[in-house]
Amino acid sequence: TKPVSLVNTVFVNQHRETPVIVKRDGTYYFFSSKASGWYPSQAMYASSSTMDGEWTALREMGNNSTFDAQVNHLQSRGTARKTYGLWSYHWGAQRKYKTEAGNFPRISIMNFNAGYASADYYRYIEFYTQEGMVPVQAGRNLTHGAAVVSTTVGKNGSAPACVTDGADMSSSACFQGSEYPYALTVDLGGEAEISEINLSTRLTNGSETAYKYTIEGSRNGQNYELLVDGKDNWQIGFLILPVSSTAAYRYLRLNVLGVVNVHNGNDAVWAEGVYELAAFGKWK
Repeated sequence: TKPVSLVNTVFVNQHRETPVIVKRDGTYYFFSSKASGWYPSQAMYASSSTMDGEWTALREMGNNSTFDAQVNHLQSRGTARKTYGLWSYHWGAQRKYKTEAGNFPRISIMNFNAGYASADYYRYIEFYTQEGMVPVQAGRNLTHGAAVVSTTVGKNGSAPACVTDGADMSSSACFQGSEYPYALTVDLGGEAEISEINLSTRLTNGSETAYKYTIEGSRNGQNYELLVDGKDNWQIGFLILPVSSTAAYRYLRLNVLGVVNVHNGNDAVWAEGVYELAAFGKWK
């Protein structure tokens, strides 16, 4: 339970914390979060065949905010099928604007393959003695690859469709409006009943931004109904938004009303960026 000898020094000056190392199928994996106070950060990992050998460069995993949490540790479950979960901590009670549930671990399902690792968010995870952890999503992903139009031109060169491309890590494309307010309208391609929406937005480490927004639904692209009211939102990075309406919608419209710094309340549109708008549910 204590170090025996120093065999390697890696990731110097990377400002990483909460290191975790596991061995899977003969490969070592190193996981960590970025030092960012109580706020979430992009989880990163590296791999190596030996502890004292050459490690890969740090790679991103999960999403840009580790689903509003920070890497803490890994656990395995299952006697007949070994599964892994990434336990990340959501420090909601420590922030200036506290989250309702306070501090709690958020578990992401892990997968490993020849030196590569991935972590994904699911609304629920079921635990079984033999089969281990089984993820349960809040329905089908209705928005992946869907067409998107914007009322403004993206100032960073990214097309509006980047918000439905399934990529929401820090290096992924994000849409930044050139004027505010603006709207992003997603065409699902058919009508669906929506149970949950996940919104992933940019973090800037020290000037974290909260989005003031609304999300509306429409069957015909003309008449919209309010689904989520985020005009008073102070949470950052990754928003899990349940939808109570049981009506069917073909179009979803995200109205970005403003972006503010959670520390001082000042306008922070300079740090704006929408990574992903993902809706889950079932087709009608």
